[in-house]
Amino acid sequence: MYTSYIYISLAIICMLSIALAYFFRPKNSSYNEYYLASRSLTTLPLMLTLLATQIGGGAIIGTANMSYENGLWGILYNVGICLGFMVLALGFAAKLRSFNVGTTSELFLQRFGSKSLQKFSSLLFCLSMFGILVAQIVASKSVLLAIDGSSTTPLFVFWGIIIFYTMFGGFKTVVITDIIQVAFVVLVIGYFFFSLVSDLGFDELRNLPIDSPKPTGISTFNLLLMPVCFSLIEQDLAQRFFAGKTQQACSKASALACIIIVIFSVIPVLLGMLAKANGIVPDDGSSVIILLA
Repeated sequence: MYTSYIYISLAIICMLSIALAYFFRPKNSSYNEYYLASRSLTTLPLMLTLLATQIGGGAIIGTANMSYENGLWGILYNVGICLGFMVLALGFAAKLRSFNVGTTSELFLQRFGSKSLQKFSSLLFCLSMFGILVAQIVASKSVLLAIDGSSTTPLFVFWGIIIFYTMFGGFKTVVITDIIQVAFVVLVIGYFFFSLVSDLGFDELRNLPIDSPKPTGISTFNLLLMPVCFSLIEQDLAQRFFAGKTQQACSKASALACIIIVIFSVIPVLLGMLAKANGIVPDDGSSVIILLA
């Protein structure tokens, strides 16, 4: 039953994304319209598209799987993201918007007049975005594997549609689909969490172990520091600030996104801990959230 609902929902979102790409496609070929949505994003859409960059595979699946192993320590990645958003809200996002550029690489050319730094930062940007893409594909694959055990065809179709509407519709379409997708994800995960807790009983939450082992292989400080730095220099986030209508909108959107991420992060942490408490044993690459269903 859940498999059918999930695939029907994905199909609806994919078709809607294609329709939006056609409807909101750029009316001309200007760089400003295609890549920066004519710098028209106000606080609310900017906040929602910022959330969409973070509330995904890492914040939900990754956090739940980490919390399965490390309990409350699983929230560290999301806390790091929120710390980065706090820095952005306190003026860094507004400063990014003030430069009136389109990419982080242009900052080096405008601020320091160095084409070498611009090219080097462009290379780092390409490598980092490729890493993000691979991570997102792996996360989506783990979800599809947990749903029906066969993810190859749906995976190719899903990512093919994402690439199509992004290239065809431009950044404005990306923002609109971000808003739809993040609303859908938050509603579905929230509904699933409260339904699960209602079935298991709230005593199950109160009895979850608080004392959990720290993550191994990386220090707590580094686990927090990496997402903080990533939030400040990553092109995917910076492009949203470059597309902001005003500097104030960028700061307000960052602050609101920070608050919502903190609140939402509690859900995947508790889901991971609930999976552990109920004896669920995930296979390699699978998601404990899907197995809980």
